[in-house]
Amino acid sequence: MPFRLRMKSLFFLAFLVVLTGCESQIKQVIQKLAGSDPTPPPVQAPASTSQPTAVQPQGSSTSPQDPSTFMPVGQPATNPSGFPSVGTARSTIDNRSQVELKSGWAVTTGLNDKADIQIENVTKNLYFISLSEAKANLEKSMFLEKYSELTRQNLIRPLTDVRYSAPVYKTIGGYKALQYEITAKSDNLDIWYFHTIVETPTNYHQLISWTLKDTFSPNRTELESVIDSFKEL
Repeated sequence: MPFRLRMKSLFFLAFLVVLTGCESQIKQVIQKLAGSDPTPPPVQAPASTSQPTAVQPQGSSTSPQDPSTFMPVGQPATNPSGFPSVGTARSTIDNRSQVELKSGWAVTTGLNDKADIQIENVTKNLYFISLSEAKANLEKSMFLEKYSELTRQNLIRPLTDVRYSAPVYKTIGGYKALQYEITAKSDNLDIWYFHTIVETPTNYHQLISWTLKDTFSPNRTELESVIDSFKEL
């Protein structure tokens, strides 16, 4: 399998959960990886160490929005324009957010069929998606740290050897954000994720970028630059 397709397939696997009507084989794989306990994971205090901390996947919650419930497209991402471009990539849903397209990046499809924004740098194997959710659709007791915890648990559930960095609070697009670096294994490949939640007065924006662990360090600044360019419109 070509590396580019394999990377996207790995990401899809990280987002799969058991859905009604799914094939029995998929159900068996997900039950093995995620377990059958539907109880939402407890929210724990952020780690106090700057070193990655090993964690164990837990159950998931139906709230907030769970990217793992999105069915994968099952095909390589496709660049509609056919070539990289420089400018901005806007949300496909009401143009409610945007990120900057750095040199070598392009708008794409197929990374996640419910993502608001999907972009990639094919040459460097760097990927980014955003998923936005209105606070009005969530329980009133939701807060930044809890939203981050629940969405991170959804992401890591099918993965192994999962480790978190210490949490980092920052400002993105003028709003408070909480970011974790996550390393994990999937199909014997080491993947490195940036998982970032941006909280605005009306929305939570989940920003996920990823690449191979071996290619993370030389591209760290570029990934952070894409994340930090995110804006709610």
